Amino acid sequence: MSHFPEFEVIPAVDVQDGEVVQLVGGERGTGTCYGDPVEAAERWIGE
Repeated sequence: MSHFPEFEVIPAVDVQDGEVVQLVGGERGTGTCYGDPVEAAERWIGE
């Protein structure tokens, strides 16, 4: 049986103008907006 070492996942969240965004190439003003950071985090916890 294989054994994999433990690891910790630390997410990075981009916030622009008070909203969570997924930037394209790290460029400000590009990408998709996902709204309020707290609400987005609650959605991710539920997934």
